[in-house]
Amino acid sequence: MIRRIIVWGLLVLMVSCQTKNVSEAQKFEASIRKELPFHVDSMRWVNGTDITTFQFANQDYVSTPPDAEINSNGVLSVYRTFIFEKPTSQSEDHIWRNIIVSKKNRRVICIDRYLREGKTHGFVYVMQSESKKYPTFGNYHWDVSDSHNIESVGIALNHFRDIAVKQLKGNAK
Repeated sequence: MIRRIIVWGLLVLMVSCQTKNVSEAQKFEASIRKELPFHVDSMRWVNGTDITTFQFANQDYVSTPPDAEINSNGVLSVYRTFIFEKPTSQSEDHIWRNIIVSKKNRRVICIDRYLREGKTHGFVYVMQSESKKYPTFGNYHWDVSDSHNIESVGIALNHFRDIAVKQLKGNAK
């Protein structure tokens, strides 16, 4: 019994020591990675944007089904509605988009991914409401995960679509 208490005490001590040296940015990035619907090989912060943005890359093709598809002209086709259409494999002239609404963390995550030479690349845009967990990254003073604010979130998602289409066209050259 005493041995178990000592082991548990050591485990708690080790975990608390490890989290003390982790920055808010590292905690925030780790929480975002946990919510992504697929594994990401590499992820880096994109500076100079007005919203928290990450660029990511995978060595392989990520076949996770999208919620929507954006063609090179910016036309959006939604997949996850009442009729479940199975998308075909992604092509290099289309962007696959997934949207994650996290009520627990009061955030909306938009993942735009495109295909280059058989590898998946893309951007993760994070709309984070004010939070005690991540005070630096809470850019919104209203709850982005609340369905009453869907119109404002939709406007931001359209803006992200425009950025994604520009990125797609820029990478196609």
